[in-house]
Amino acid sequence: MKKSTISGKFTALFLCALLISAISGFAIADVIWEPEDDFYMSHAEDCEFYGKGLYSNGESGYLEFFSKPEGVGIGFAKNGELFFSQFSYASNDETWFVVEFTRNGEHIAPPDYSGDIEFGWVKLSDTIEQYDSADFLEQFSAEISSGEFTEDSLISMDIIAWTYPCSGEICEMIPDVDEALTFSNTYTDAEGRRWGHCNYYYGHRDFWVCLDDPTSESIPAVTQQELVFHQPNAETPPAATGNSVTMIIIICVAAVVILSASLIIALHKKNSADAQK
Repeated sequence: MKKSTISGKFTALFLCALLISAISGFAIADVIWEPEDDFYMSHAEDCEFYGKGLYSNGESGYLEFFSKPEGVGIGFAKNGELFFSQFSYASNDETWFVVEFTRNGEHIAPPDYSGDIEFGWVKLSDTIEQYDSADFLEQFSAEISSGEFTEDSLISMDIIAWTYPCSGEICEMIPDVDEALTFSNTYTDAEGRRWGHCNYYYGHRDFWVCLDDPTSESIPAVTQQELVFHQPNAETPPAATGNSVTMIIIICVAAVVILSASLIIALHKKNSADAQK
């Protein structure tokens, strides 16, 4: 076999491998993360994508977490904590959200990913939805200009992606932009800075870029959402319903054991008395 033929085959195989790798890369970038929760996995088709933050705001001053919608309680989080949910589920006129969390002593807290991550379900009525880009687009629709355009001045920059204009919340830094970004909306803030809304760029979704200062991380925030939380009516949260159920089971089992033991003793005494007659 000629060397040129062998070289050609290796080149073709190499190019195919590169193509497969690129396709796989794009597919992986677009995969939506799904929670490793038993109820979600068995009801995924009935769940809707949410992808938004939720502040804990239970009436008692604490947000109760449940094992599943309409399930048993597994713990409480203090009001004012921000959790994130990817999916919601509707049950009996109540919307439920699956969220990830970690244990902080007796309390549930947002995960810092340094320890074990657990999953639980919370009610919409016990939370405040975090203000996001969709809310901004709706609130300032009259001041937002729609129309798709590309911006190539950002190429080779490390740009800052924001949740919405002047939010003070950075989504992430997108390093070394290698092609023009496409924006669907523009907005000019009170300081005259122009912002562009990008729906998608290589796995990055629904973010805003300050076109006049794309690399700055210190653009001042303008509050769009005033948060008022229910205050705790006790220093410690009430017992989770799951704990109550557990205690009831323990009490019932103990009662059965005691009753059984009493019957055995009574029968033993009766048999002994009969044997002595």
